[in-house]
Amino acid sequence: DRTAPRNFVNVTYTQPGYIATATVNKDTHDFVNESERLPEATFHLLERELLPRVYLTFDTVDGYYERESAEDEAFRSINVARLSTDIELGALNLVPFLELEASYYSKTREKGNDEEDSDARFSSLAGVTAQTRFQRAYEGAWGFSGFKHIVIPSLTYSYRNEPTMDVEETPRFDAYDNVYGRSRVEMKLDNIVMGRDAETGETWQVARLSLYQGNDLWNEIRESTDYEIELDLRPRSWWGVEVIGEHHSIDNEGDIDIDAPYLLQRGLIELYERVLDEPFEPETAAKYNTRYGDYDRILTYMYYDNREFGGNLNGRIGYAYTKTQEEVFNREILYGLGYKINEKWSVAFEHRFDLERGELYRQKYEVRRVMNCLEGALLVNERGSGWDFGVELSVTGIPGTRIRF
Repeated sequence: DRTAPRNFVNVTYTQPGYIATATVNKDTHDFVNESERLPEATFHLLERELLPRVYLTFDTVDGYYERESAEDEAFRSINVARLSTDIELGALNLVPFLELEASYYSKTREKGNDEEDSDARFSSLAGVTAQTRFQRAYEGAWGFSGFKHIVIPSLTYSYRNEPTMDVEETPRFDAYDNVYGRSRVEMKLDNIVMGRDAETGETWQVARLSLYQGNDLWNEIRESTDYEIELDLRPRSWWGVEVIGEHHSIDNEGDIDIDAPYLLQRGLIELYERVLDEPFEPETAAKYNTRYGDYDRILTYMYYDNREFGGNLNGRIGYAYTKTQEEVFNREILYGLGYKINEKWSVAFEHRFDLERGELYRQKYEVRRVMNCLEGALLVNERGSGWDFGVELSVTGIPGTRIRF
């Protein structure tokens, strides 16, 4: 419900070896911060084997962009080529990779907005991923004819040199602009249990425990440390429980302080809260903290969906918690239920109960209708400040053609 309104046209052309897109989007609301693409064209060469066990991918993203909130506008061309190879050393698999980037900006930040102030950025990313795999079969129990336990540990080290274009000069349109020097180690451990139903013979992922840790050994901007855990238990293929936890912390000891332009903003927010002993305007504080603060997040829920097995019911109930720096942004219980009346009609609802305020602060209701080549829905949302009524209409196919969406 916090997504901004968008007005865009996109065409995507897909082939077995590549994907090409063309996009035009224009802001029509002065409070939207999305970068305008006027237009943008992309080409993505999918992984291709050049030599035995040597693979190449290539991506180019080109267009004219404008971001009014940051006063950035420029023609930009991002070009990234990636080479990798696959080396087997017994049970150990090594994947060294090399990524080369060459980008061009018709205007930069630090030098001003004159037409002649253009610059190019060159950078490289090199690293290696080491991975192995262990597995063992077990006899069945609890209605299963058998289990297979798979353990996949992996370790990745990557290093990117400082790009030739300074971070402060680079316009900020989207994630392609976030290129900076970094040395990082990432570790992941996947534990997966597959089970085979004794009655139907169906096989699915009964349980998965994934652990992740990432540490910056050096970072041009700010060093970060990340921990993630994800547990998914699925005793039957139509219901299960999932638990996700994240911790992210940063250390502002990099060579560049990108917070410098925001020091005044941060000081005013802190002064306001100290003098008046009340939080600053929530949206402004949230935007600042989300971008620059440490955070912890927890999401856990139980889900049920038997529609693929001849049933009509789906639903979930869960708990969500997010804390950024010292502020708790949400601590809530969420629950929802959907019912498929027949092949054409379905209804659903979702509620969110805020434990901090002790009230139901979000309600959603939906009636959906499936037609021959269209799908429509009537949506009703209550956000605490009023009710929204919306109509959704989706084209799912064009009759008489092979085009389906």
